[in-house]
Amino acid sequence: ENRNRKLFSWHFYTHKPPQSQRTISVILFPWVELVFIANIMALRTLEIVSLGLNLILMLALFRAHTNFNGCEEHLTRITLLSETNTQQATYIEQIKQQAAAVTKLKNTSDQLYAACKQQLTTALRKGDKDGKDDANSVCTLCEQELLATKKQLGEAKIAGLKAEEACKTKVHEAQKEAGQQNAVNQPSEGGVSQRSVAYLTAGYQLPTQDRGTWKDRSGHWAPIVDEEHKIVICTITKAACTMWRKFMRRLKGYADWDTSDERITHNYGGKSSGLKYLSDYSEAAANRIMNDPTYFRALVVRNPLTRVLSAWKDKFAPGSPHDWGDISWPDFARKRLVDQCQGDEHWMKQSCFCGIRRWKYDHIARMEGNEMAELAVAMATAGHIDMNFVKTGWGPDKTEHFLQSNHVFHKTDVSSKAATYYSAAAYPGILKTVIQRTEEDIRRFNYLEDVEAIVKTAEQL
Repeated sequence: ENRNRKLFSWHFYTHKPPQSQRTISVILFPWVELVFIANIMALRTLEIVSLGLNLILMLALFRAHTNFNGCEEHLTRITLLSETNTQQATYIEQIKQQAAAVTKLKNTSDQLYAACKQQLTTALRKGDKDGKDDANSVCTLCEQELLATKKQLGEAKIAGLKAEEACKTKVHEAQKEAGQQNAVNQPSEGGVSQRSVAYLTAGYQLPTQDRGTWKDRSGHWAPIVDEEHKIVICTITKAACTMWRKFMRRLKGYADWDTSDERITHNYGGKSSGLKYLSDYSEAAANRIMNDPTYFRALVVRNPLTRVLSAWKDKFAPGSPHDWGDISWPDFARKRLVDQCQGDEHWMKQSCFCGIRRWKYDHIARMEGNEMAELAVAMATAGHIDMNFVKTGWGPDKTEHFLQSNHVFHKTDVSSKAATYYSAAAYPGILKTVIQRTEEDIRRFNYLEDVEAIVKTAEQL
C-alpha cells in the first residue's frame, strides 16, 4: 500500500497531469482506500461466520452420533427382549408337554387300577383264593404306580407354574429396562394389573436376613421334625396349623391326636404336643436337617390378606371366639399389624416363621384350593407311609380322608368375604395398609393374583 502510494505520488508529480485531473485524483483517493479497507473487513467477517457454521455443524454431527448410539442400544435391548420371550415360551411349552405326558400316564394307570379292582371283585365272587391273591398283588402295584404318577404330575404342574411365573417376571423386567411401560390395567408383575401394583413397592427386594425367630417359640415358630419318616413341616399360626399338628400327632401314634385341648393343639412351647421341633436341636444339627437331601421339607401358607382378617375375627371382632378385647378392624390393621418380625404370631408375617428366609423348603402348599390335600399325599409318598393313613381315619366318624370335610378354603368364597373388609367405601386406606405390611408374604408365596381378586371385588363394593 505504501509502495503504491509512492508510485502514485511520483507519477503524479513527474508527469504533472492537468489541474483538473489532479483535483479529481485527490478527491477519489481516500474513497478508494475506504473501499479497500471495507473489503478486508468483509473477508474477516466471512471467516468468522464460516468458523461459527463449522462449529455448529460439528455439534450437530456429535449429537447425531450420540442419538445413533442410543438408538442402537435401544434396538439391542428390544432384540434381547424378543429373544427372552422366545426362550421362555419354548421352556413353558416343554413343561406343558411334560405335564400332558404325565397326565396321560396317570389316566392309563387309573384304567389299569380299575381293571385290577374289577378282577379282584370277580375273584371274590367266585371264591378263587389264588385269583384274589394275584389280583391283590396287581392292585397294590397299580396303586403304587398311580401315587407315583400323581406325584410326578404335581411336580410337573408346580414346575410349570414356577417357569411361567419366572417367564412373566423376566419379561416384565426386560420391558421395564427397555423403557416399555404397560398401560393401566394391562398385565404386569406376573399377570397382575396396575390396579394392584399401585399398592406395591416399586423395586421391592425380598429380605434374606434371618434373625433366628424360628428359635424363639418352638410351638409355633419352628418346624416340626419327624426323624422316623424324615419329614419336616412348618405349621404357621392361622394357616391350618391345628390340622397339621393333628396329622403329625396321629402319624406318631398318639391316641388323643384329635383332641380339642388347645394346650396341645395350640401349644406355646411344643412340649405338651409330644412332637419334636427344630428348636430342640443345636444350630449345627438344625442346619444338617434342613440341608439333608433325604428329608422332605414342607411349608403351609395362607393368603396374607385373609389370614390377617381371620386373626382379627378370631381375637378382637364382636362375638369373637377368644375375645381378646374390643378393637375395631381399622385400628387393628393400622396399629397391630407391622412390617417386621414382631407382634403376636397370629398376625405376624409368615416369612418370619421356620427360618423361611434362611432355608429352602421342598414343597410349599397354599391353604386355599386342593394344595393341602396334595401335600398330604406327597408327604405320605416321601415318608413311605401307608396311603390308607391319608385316605381314611379322619373326620367326625373317622371314615373320611384327610381334609374331606374341609370346605372353607375355596378361593372365590374367601375373596368375596374378605373384600367386604377391604372396601374403600367402608374402610378407606385399609387395603393399601395391609398389602404394604404383608408385601413380603404376598410376593414370596406368589399371592399376587389372589390379592388382585380381592382388590377387584373390593372396588365393586
